[in-house]
Amino acid sequence: MIEIFLFFFAALFVLVKSSDLFVSSASRLAKILGIPELIIGLTIVAIGTSLPEFASSVAASYYHNSGLAVGNIIGSNIANIALILGVSGIIHTLKIDKSLFERECYILIGVTILFYILALDSVISFFDSLILIFLFIAYMLFMFKFKLQFQELFKVKMYIEHISNLRHFLHLFKENFKKILIVESFVLVISLIGLIFGANFVVEYAVKIAEYFSFSQTFIGVTLIALGTSLPELMVALVSLQKGFHNMLIGNIVGSNIFNILFVGGFAAFVNPLDVSEFTLYILGPFMVVVSAVFMLFAWSDLQIKKSEGIVLLLIYLLFLVMILPK
Repeated sequence: MIEIFLFFFAALFVLVKSSDLFVSSASRLAKILGIPELIIGLTIVAIGTSLPEFASSVAASYYHNSGLAVGNIIGSNIANIALILGVSGIIHTLKIDKSLFERECYILIGVTILFYILALDSVISFFDSLILIFLFIAYMLFMFKFKLQFQELFKVKMYIEHISNLRHFLHLFKENFKKILIVESFVLVISLIGLIFGANFVVEYAVKIAEYFSFSQTFIGVTLIALGTSLPELMVALVSLQKGFHNMLIGNIVGSNIFNILFVGGFAAFVNPLDVSEFTLYILGPFMVVVSAVFMLFAWSDLQIKKSEGIVLLLIYLLFLVMILPK
């Protein structure tokens, strides 16, 4: 049995490390091509920290292990808020930007409730997956404030800017072609392979652990896999806290939770419909909604997560662990 645990954590390490390499390589590739750091942060980093959840949940869905997939999504979201934000708030008061609260936080509570509503019929169906994926695309466009203004179609200046940007891009690409093709592309491919194999082995050994201890797959997904795949968010939180980037910390947590529901949940259900157990319907789902609502309440009160509120969030997470322990 020890060997199974060792293989599980080794696969989890490969999964998380491959995600880190993929994000780093993609970020360097974007910089070489002249893409602004803001765009990199809003897309690659935010989605990148959700890659472990994505890879493991999609792999679980592919092998018809719905409990692992759904448990991972819900467990990661609960851990991100109650555990990571709770510990961060205890270490240092977290100040929340008003605009961040008015946008992403409201979106978070909205998609969290939607996910639970979609699960009420005991399945996240293919049609539900299309809704989640559509909302993910809409959210990405909203983030970049994508607006097509009809009158700008006739502005010559806009075309000149696009042409000059294209020339700049081609110049950069030509200068860095060898580096892009040989180094970064190699790292991207290797990290992608690591993601695929890591996710497959995490699911395989998680199932073995569940079978050995007679645990449900949902329990393993919401504990071992959820905590393991939340490591990137934890590392980003600690670094952000150390450097005083509170908005980045909270933005990454909120953004990751939104991505987990729309991006991870959507594509996992797209691969195969996700069966939702009664345990998820009556315990996990409502708890995820409550945790998100508590976070919203704390943020709404004074746009801060104070030490006392961090303690409350951490206690909520400990309560959650006690509640889900097999009886």
